[in-house]
Order: sequence, then structure tokens, then C-alpha cells
Amino acid sequence: MLAPIYVISSVVSNNSPSASALSISSVYVDRGPTSGGTNVTITGDFTTPGVRVTQISTGQNHACAIDSDGKAYCWGANSGGQLGNNSYSASLVPVAVDTSGVLNGKTLVQISAATNSNFSNSGLTCAIDSDGKAYCWGEIATEGRLLGDGITDSSPVPIAVDTSGVLNGKTLVQISANFWHICAIDSDGKAYCWGINTGGRLGDGSTTNASVPVAVDTSGVLDGKVLVQISAGQDNTCAVNSDGKAYCWGGNSSGQLGNNSTTGSLVPVAVDTSGVLSGETLVQISAGRGTACAIDVNGRAYCWGRNSVGQLGNNSTISSLAPVVVDTSGVSRSKTLTQVSVGGGFGSDISACAINSSGKAYCWGQNSFYGRLGNNSTINSLVPTRVHTNADINDLPTVSQLPEGYDVSIVVIFDAGGIQAECINVVVAPDERSLTCTTTAHPAGWVNVTVDNGISSFTLIDAFEYYEIGVPDTGSVR
Repeated sequence: MLAPIYVISSVVSNNSPSASALSISSVYVDRGPTSGGTNVTITGDFTTPGVRVTQISTGQNHACAIDSDGKAYCWGANSGGQLGNNSYSASLVPVAVDTSGVLNGKTLVQISAATNSNFSNSGLTCAIDSDGKAYCWGEIATEGRLLGDGITDSSPVPIAVDTSGVLNGKTLVQISANFWHICAIDSDGKAYCWGINTGGRLGDGSTTNASVPVAVDTSGVLDGKVLVQISAGQDNTCAVNSDGKAYCWGGNSSGQLGNNSTTGSLVPVAVDTSGVLSGETLVQISAGRGTACAIDVNGRAYCWGRNSVGQLGNNSTISSLAPVVVDTSGVSRSKTLTQVSVGGGFGSDISACAINSSGKAYCWGQNSFYGRLGNNSTINSLVPTRVHTNADINDLPTVSQLPEGYDVSIVVIFDAGGIQAECINVVVAPDERSLTCTTTAHPAGWVNVTVDNGISSFTLIDAFEYYEIGVPDTGSVR
């Protein structure tokens, strides 16, 4: 078991996580030469403070995450209240989503930050809790109420999505928000959407906007199907069922429904399986702006729809009304893809990104707009290109590659009379009840041992003795 990786180390909020109660019980061995080099084990409580992130979602101008306690944090633009902290001020660091109202006592399990439709700094966020209820906050569209309660146009704090209608007695398990509509699936594999319904993106057989959830039509291709994942795109929606088949509905001007047509649909249609998807089992799907992509059980990617800048990833710029295979010849030898995400937002030229089984990231498509492929270039790419930084983050250890007990947040100092020596090579045990480190040089005598995690510290007085090699033991005492 790996030690937790703390993605958000501090949160700006009146109810931020409290500092850990550090303590030291013992130091063993408690004696070593002044030259250093002694390996010591320190027992106590070294629980690292901060928020353990379990899920994260990014919109166009803000991002949100959920921690292991089921609390939500957001950061970025906030003119629509999308950070959910009862404010309209942007934040450069994570802020806690308000829990004084409908989220009081709730444990969130999944969150979705919506992409905006233009360059404004408004936005929307939705989440579901462990009881399968949905909540939304923020604002995007002026044409309708996207928060799902049938009343509220915008809110800087979470609002409960209406459960008096089609969601009565339902337990939601996944939610997906985009800039004009939100969709969710329940534990029975049924889908529900609300928001702006231009082009039929809500999938209920109409183009009527819905300020509360409506059921996605199941009289056609979804009859008897159990949906396991859903993705709200710019003007359409796509989902995957338990058999690994894909279905889409809504706008289709670029072939983003994947049914070998450009005719939109007010109800779900099956994504074409007569070609590259024949016999394949899809496990994940992402709908973006005019393009959709999916991953199969074997880690291969497929895309369909608009391809003006190579966003289908098949080494061409020819749009496709049916799925095509993403060219993964450059995706790390023998590695398979595990997740894909298609961009949305302002403009028709987008990009797509995926990660592979070794934790490497790849993107393709539009890159001239702020270098969104992350490959230190602004040149569009027709095939997946590896994401990197100047330090090439893809060459750094992934979580699965970190050694057991890996942690870099604890500092151990040996000190006496103002003379300090750091105990280096600190490794915290997975249970965070002990750590090991190696002493560095310090003058002879007893020293205090201090453990510091950056927020709080604990000192054990006269816990270690430095001695000079070759000098007789005088039997000094603490």
C-alpha cells in the first residue's frame, strides 16, 4: 500500500482542514557519531495534513476536486459562483465548497465542472453524494435554469437538484455537466438530463428546455439497456451501456452522434458498429464539441465527428460520420489507453487527450490556441503526441511507481544550542506511525529531535546523542 499523495496541501477557507497532531514516541537508535550516517527509526504520529484528493474535474475556467472525506474544493474563475463558496471572487488556490446548506452532513462522491460556451468567467459545477442525490451551483446559460431545482437561475452555493419528479426514489451514480445541459445516470442504468434542449441534447424526444431533470427516452435503442457511463457534450450527449455499446443524441451537424449521418436526433441512436467497432466492447466515452471519443476494453481509442484540426487522431483532417481508430503507434510501446477526454468550449477546433496504462498523457488536435496539447509546441497534431513539460513530467514516477512509504512532506531536524542538522532520506511508513531517516553531521552531545510537516511540528527533548568516534564514552546523561 502506498502512502497517500496529497494534491491540495492547503485550502483557503474558514473551515479548512486542521493541522495534524504530530507526536514523537521514541527514537531508535538514539546514539550515533558526530559525522552522521546513522539510520534511525522514529515512532509517533506523522499523519500528513491536507486534503487527499479522490476525484478531480476541470471546466474551461475553473476546476473542482473531492477529498477522501467527501468534501469539495474548487478554484479558478468565479463570476458565476461556480466555486460554490458563497462568493463571486476568483481564487488562485482551492476554496472549500459551502457545506452550511444542502451539503451539511453530506459526503460527495463525484463532481463535474462544466465547460463554458464563451470567454466569460461564469461557470457551473455539479456533484452527487453517497446517497445518490445531485447538487449544482454557479451559472452559465441565460436561456434556462441549469441548477436543476426548477427555480434558481444562479447560486454561489450548492442547490439540491429536484427529486420530486423523475428522480423520485432514484439513486444517481454518475453526473456530467456541460455548458448548456447536465446529465446523470442512476443505479438502474437509466439516464436523466436537464437544461437547454436545443437540438434534443436532453434526449427526451423534444426540444423543450427543462429546469428539472427529465428522463432520457428508452422506447427505442435504449429499451432494456443498462447505461454505465454518460458524457454531456456541447450540443449532444453520449453514453455507454453494460454491453459496451455506445449511444448518442442531440445535434449532429458534424457527425458527432457516430451513426453515419448528419441528422440530429431528439432520442438516443446507436453509434455505428459495422466498421471499426464491430465486436468491440467500449468502457468509457467522452463527448466534446462536434467530436466524441471512446475507449474499448483492450485500451484502443476511437473518435468520430468533426476533424478540422486532427481531433479524431487518425492522422487526417477528414471528418467522419462513424467511428475511426485513433492512431496509437506512438503511444509507448505495448501500452493501452485507459481514459479519454474530448475538449469543448469556445470555437469549433478542439483537442482530445488520453492517458495510458503507465500513467503517461497524450493529446491530439488543436494546439495553436495556447498550446493545449502540452508538448511544448503550438503546432496541431493529427495523432496523439506525448504531453510533457521542460522537466518532462512523463519521466517522473507515476503513483503506481512510487516506492512504498514514499512521502516528501516531513522534515526531521536534530538541534542543540541553535545548531541544527537535518536527518535526511526521510521515508514515512504507509500507516504514518513511524519514519526512518539518516543523520547528518552535528557536534557531540544530546540533541532535540523535531518533526515538521510544514503546518505543525513536534519536538522530543534530548532524544538523540551525538558522540565523537575514538573518544571514550564518559557516561554522559541527559
